[in-house]
Amino acid sequence: MKARLLIMPFFFLGLRCFGQLNTYLENGYGFYSMEDMKSLQGDYITQSRVSLKKISSFPSYFNYGIGTGYELKSKLEIGITYRYLSTGGRLDYSDYSGQARIDQLLRANAIGVYTSKPVNESTKWPLVLGINISRIYTTVDIETSLVLGNDNIDSSTVTLNGNGWGFYGSLMLQRYFTDRVFAFGKLGIEAFANKNLQVDGNDTSLKADWSGVRVALGIGFSLTPKNSTAQPK
Repeated sequence: MKARLLIMPFFFLGLRCFGQLNTYLENGYGFYSMEDMKSLQGDYITQSRVSLKKISSFPSYFNYGIGTGYELKSKLEIGITYRYLSTGGRLDYSDYSGQARIDQLLRANAIGVYTSKPVNESTKWPLVLGINISRIYTTVDIETSLVLGNDNIDSSTVTLNGNGWGFYGSLMLQRYFTDRVFAFGKLGIEAFANKNLQVDGNDTSLKADWSGVRVALGIGFSLTPKNSTAQPK
């Protein structure tokens, strides 16, 4: 234990000498494909004994992320990311006698690695090209309910789980306010290679496809100054 404590200061000194640590917090907006989920929603409509109406069908929605990366002197940065994504669909029918509803609620946790590098020379307005590869874990809850009068006649939830790989290319414009604090805007597109969703360990014919365009705004922090010898330009 004492040896580890002695080594740690030299480790952080090495980070300061040979590169810097950056942390990113972002609030994004994603557009999602979800063709299988939309098809399943259509099947519910055609097979239902009541005239279900489509209230929402897996619209674009907010997502959230955090990342930490190590920037080398070459300006190449490598790091890790975590993102949370969600969307859903709802079918509903109601009249004087009661209500029928089917909800498909999707959420995903994406854990990945990234690499990025500026494509211009500005230290105040760097334009950064990035590539992120993520493992995404998806949960789909299909909730059905039937209410007659004031009585809940039937309700159930079926949970599907799945995973896949995400490939995310982006272009990020940063704006440094100090040599340690910056804001950024990001535009990118993500594609997924997904396995079929499972119920109780058994494969279904359905996939949750999170592919689509991504936009995000955020703020970042550097543990060490962006450039201790040059003035931002």
